[in-house]
Parts: sequence; C-alpha cells; structure tokens
Amino acid sequence: MKKIFLFSILICLSLSVFGQRIDTDAAIDNFTTQMAVFPQEKIYIQSDKPYYIAGENMFYKFFQ
Repeated sequence: MKKIFLFSILICLSLSVFGQRIDTDAAIDNFTTQMAVFPQEKIYIQSDKPYYIAGENMFYKFFQ
C-alpha cells in the first residue's frame, strides 16, 4: 500500500513540474511592453514615528 501511495505522489509531482514551463523570451517581451505602456510609478509613505507600541495610533502620509 505504501508503494502505491508513494508512486502516485511521485506521478503527481512530476506532472506538476512539466506544467510550470514558461517561454522566457515571450515573458521578457511582455514585461518590456508593459513597462513601455505603463511606466513605473513610485509612492512614498511617511509616518510620524520610527517605532510603535501595540495599541498606539499610527499616522501616515502618502505622496507620489
């Protein structure tokens, strides 16, 4: 029974490995197209203190 269970687990793992292949050239092309169409934006977060204690109120300022 243990051999059958181990064999079925190995088959399932091997099938999932084959499903993870990606075309790296297409992925790079998609990424460069994405960056050209939607340039990267940066958002900065500023808080009122560097450290907080549990239960304290936190105040943030977000800006771009």
